[in-house]
Amino acid sequence: REPHCLDCVGPRSPGPLCPRGPSHPHPAPRVGAHSPVSAGVEHVSIRLDLESEFHFTHLIMTFKTFRPAAMLIERSADFGRTWKVYRYFAYDCASAFPSTAPAPLRRVDDVICESRYSDIEPSSEGEVIYRVLDPAIPIRDPYSPAIQDLLRVTNLRVNLTKLHTLGDNLLDSRREIQEKYYYALYELVLRGSCFCYGHASECAPAPGAQANVEGMVHGRCACKHNTQGLNCEKCDSFYNDLPWRPAEGRSTNACRRCNCNQHSRRCHFDMAVYLATGNASGGVCDDCQHNTMGRSCQLCKPFYYRDPSRDLRDPRACRACDCDPAGTLDGGICDAHDDPALGLLAGQCRCKAHTWGPRCDKCQPGFFRLSGDNPQGCQRCQCHPQGTVSDGTQCDPVSGNCFCKHLVTGQSCDQCLPEHWALSHDLLGCRSCDCDVGGAHHNQCAAETGQCPCRSHMVGRTCSQVEAGFYLARLDHYTYEAEEARLRQGTVVERAQPTGRPATWTGAGFAHVPEGGAMEFLVSDVPASMEYDVVIRYQSQLPEPWEEVKLWVLRPGPIPTGSPCGNTIPADDRLATLSRGSRPCRYVLLPQPVCLERGIGYTLLLELTRYTSRQAVPGASVLLDSLVLVPRYSSMEMFIAGDAGAMGRREAFERYRCDHHAWAVGTVPASEVCTSLLTSMSAIIHRGALRECSCLPCAPWAAPASPRMGKTLAICWPGS
Repeated sequence: REPHCLDCVGPRSPGPLCPRGPSHPHPAPRVGAHSPVSAGVEHVSIRLDLESEFHFTHLIMTFKTFRPAAMLIERSADFGRTWKVYRYFAYDCASAFPSTAPAPLRRVDDVICESRYSDIEPSSEGEVIYRVLDPAIPIRDPYSPAIQDLLRVTNLRVNLTKLHTLGDNLLDSRREIQEKYYYALYELVLRGSCFCYGHASECAPAPGAQANVEGMVHGRCACKHNTQGLNCEKCDSFYNDLPWRPAEGRSTNACRRCNCNQHSRRCHFDMAVYLATGNASGGVCDDCQHNTMGRSCQLCKPFYYRDPSRDLRDPRACRACDCDPAGTLDGGICDAHDDPALGLLAGQCRCKAHTWGPRCDKCQPGFFRLSGDNPQGCQRCQCHPQGTVSDGTQCDPVSGNCFCKHLVTGQSCDQCLPEHWALSHDLLGCRSCDCDVGGAHHNQCAAETGQCPCRSHMVGRTCSQVEAGFYLARLDHYTYEAEEARLRQGTVVERAQPTGRPATWTGAGFAHVPEGGAMEFLVSDVPASMEYDVVIRYQSQLPEPWEEVKLWVLRPGPIPTGSPCGNTIPADDRLATLSRGSRPCRYVLLPQPVCLERGIGYTLLLELTRYTSRQAVPGASVLLDSLVLVPRYSSMEMFIAGDAGAMGRREAFERYRCDHHAWAVGTVPASEVCTSLLTSMSAIIHRGALRECSCLPCAPWAAPASPRMGKTLAICWPGS
């Protein structure tokens, strides 16, 4: 590549940065990212890499050509890894550096853009001067960290970003016109000093640096006072007994050697130790050798003891304890030194309660298994006769573990496994708790009686029975009669109970609702926060199915995202079609459930929007019986927990279609499997059995299938 540099020609004498003459161009490392510097090139970088950390105070640049129309000065204090801007210079600051505050300087560390050194005149020998500490800004403490950070540099970079031109380059883009403009420097002067915190009287060349450059200021301090570093900024490696401090006046504040009793050659300073000793000594020895420890390596490590016959500085002053760790206290430790007042003898092992011998390595008679985990050292072989497969006298000779039956646990085979009870001589040793998944809080029963923890008003050992005067609800317990709803259009049609056969409706009758009509069901008694399937019971009056029926869930307000129904959209429409059937009483199950929360009141708005869109049908209407909220089994933990029991319950529930009994009005009894599952579901949903019934004599319309349990009714659940 063709070498270029900032020519050093003119009346000034050459300096060490740029000797005069065309045979001495800048070497490539001294030119920035845009090297080589070419005529017509606007973006040029001059970088100075210093040997070490310097205190930089002034920069004076004298240009042979026009001064730059825009430039900036940057510094690095970490050898070029990161850079900070000292100052911007521009003829037009608002255009060149729009995001930078303009002059004047308000604080000494402000980064501003200055214009006074960027005029096009003079055309030669124009200067750019930068002072790190502006004398116009008062400085309270020149030794503060902020001021020291401003002064401290390891690298300096001058970025020239815009040339001054006379305008002809805008009219003529020929190369020779562009190359008329370039940067040229007579002189670049840096002022500063090496910095040694008062611990050196001179600075020497860094290793590998040239030592015979005239006028060069070297950066490596010739440290004294037991300090080290390029700037004498720390104590020598074994002189940390006092905190490092800069020299002050006649006080050298020299670093002091640590006292490690010849057991270590490394130490560090600890301020907490220094303060605890009354500012007398803060050195802490590192990596103590010869089995010693302590701040001054003056103690023996655990499991070693001090040999009283040897000097503290002797490499063999600490000897190993000869103890069996399993049989001694604290894992085999011995007395570290003699102390007659405390009854200590250096090197003496301290035996556990059931061990003995000079080394505490033997069990006393009647015990087994010498173990460091046993606070007594050894333990007696004891096994429960009902829980072991043998006669209860044998155990493992090493571990002492008894041989337990299948459902028994414990080192002595004296406990039933979790969720089991009745330790006995049975083949398996214990029996399963078999707590009802809904009637009991959990499947952990009492170890002696097997009694499960029952929910409210659930009784029996397994909590599968209901207390007298209480009952469990069917899935269609939460049935809301249409004739009791708030009708926007329509009338109530009462019907008498049929004789000789069960009724195909519930309540007193129906609500006769015309096409376009609507009704509101007020729901405020849902027992649990979960999803519910919605069933609409009705009797069709027309041969064709209804084309569009809408159910809206009107909520009292927004649903908090952290609530059980937090993922529900309140205005979500529920669509259903009332299909034609051969029987007079029909139902429809909405295709998706609704999420309702306990303790919140809702309005379920049912709209019979349109019977058919094919033709007008005057007088189109339907007899609505009721709306049923059926707890959705797939929302309950007893079916979705993921364990084998939950998966078995879900499989049985779906196989026997246990939820189908809640859809239509009828008295078909559920299977035994469904009865058990529905019992558990009711106990979970209602946190136990429901309150005692208060029944009236049977009304003509009452039927055993009436789901409105828990209120004053004409009939209660059989057996209640």
